Amino acid sequence: MNRRDWSNVSRMVAATFLIFMFALGGRATAGTEIISDQPAASLLLPYFEVNLNNRGAATTMLSINDASATAILAHVVIWSDLSVPVLQFNVYLTGYDVYRLNLQSLLLDGRQPRTASAGQDPNDTISPKGQFSQDINFASCTGQLPNPPLTAQQLTNLQNALTGMPSAGLGGQCAGVDHGDRIARGYITVDAVNNCTAKFPGDPGYFAAGGSGDATNQNALWGDSFYINAAHHWAVAQSLVSITASATDAATAISAERLPCGPSTARAAIAHTSWARSNVTQPAGPSTAAGRRVSAIASRTPTASPHATPTSQASRSSPTTPSSRPSSATRAANPTAGPS
Repeated sequence: MNRRDWSNVSRMVAATFLIFMFALGGRATAGTEIISDQPAASLLLPYFEVNLNNRGAATTMLSINDASATAILAHVVIWSDLSVPVLQFNVYLTGYDVYRLNLQSLLLDGRQPRTASAGQDPNDTISPKGQFSQDINFASCTGQLPNPPLTAQQLTNLQNALTGMPSAGLGGQCAGVDHGDRIARGYITVDAVNNCTAKFPGDPGYFAAGGSGDATNQNALWGDSFYINAAHHWAVAQSLVSITASATDAATAISAERLPCGPSTARAAIAHTSWARSNVTQPAGPSTAAGRRVSAIASRTPTASPHATPTSQASRSSPTTPSSRPSSATRAANPTAGPS
C-alpha cells in the first residue's frame, strides 16, 4: 500500500471507533477505560488486503495472543468488505501462546492455521507447550483441529468472495466490491470461545448472556497486525482493536441498539455479531453481542516510513506461577510460506 492507501485505512479505523462510541451511547461507567490496551474477549482487524496476483506485493499478517496461563480457544471469522462472513476456523492457544497468521498463505495457498489441543496433539508436536502455561484437551475440537487445508474449490470460492466476484460458496452471489485489481479486502474478528465451533457470529447460540454460548467472556486475547509490501520494502504494525466482555458492566448493554446501515468495513466488531451467513446484501437488525464493549482501539494511525519493518510484540503478561501444565513457544507462520 502507498501513503494514499494508508490514508483510506486510517479513515476506516477512525470510523470504526466512532461507530463503537455511538453503539455504546456514552454509557461507560466511571473508572472504565474505553481507549486502553488490555486483553479482551474479542479482537478486530479493521482492514486487510492481500494481492492475489503478486506474492511480492501487499499482504497482511496478524498475531493472536493469549495473555493468561490458561489455555484458550479463539474463533476467527473473515469478512468481506461488504460485511459478509466468508470463512471461519478455530485456533487453539496454550497459556501465553502466540500464533501469527499470514493471510497471503491462507488466501493464495489455502493453508489454514494448524493448531490442536492436548487431545488432538498427544505428542505435543502441533501446539507445543512451555514451562509456565496450561495445555488441556478441548474434546469438542476432535475432528475439527488441526484445521485441514482448503480444497481447490473452497479456495476459489474464498478468493472470489473477497474480490467482488460471484462465489459458488454463496450461491453465485457476490460478497464484496469488485475493484478490478485482484486484491482481496475485508476485515477479521476473533472471539474467545468455550468450544470449537463452525458457527458464524450471527448464528443462534453463538453469543449468549454471561458468555454461556459459543463465545466466552474470557478477557485473555490481544494481538497485532502487520501490513507488508515486500516489493516496496515497506511495512507497518499496529495493535488489533480489543473488545472486552462483561456480564455486569453497563457499558456492554448494547443488545437493543442498531448500527448504521450500508456496506462499510468500519462496522466491524459490533456489527459482526448481528450477521447471519445468508445476509449477503444487507445487515440484520440489532446487534446480539452479549456483553461486549470496546476497551481498546487501534488508534495509532500508521506513521512508519516506507522502509519500516514489522516487529513482533512480546507477551504483555509475565508468568508468575506455573500452572498445571507448562507455556507455549511462539508459533509463527513463515511470512512467505505460511503456517507449517
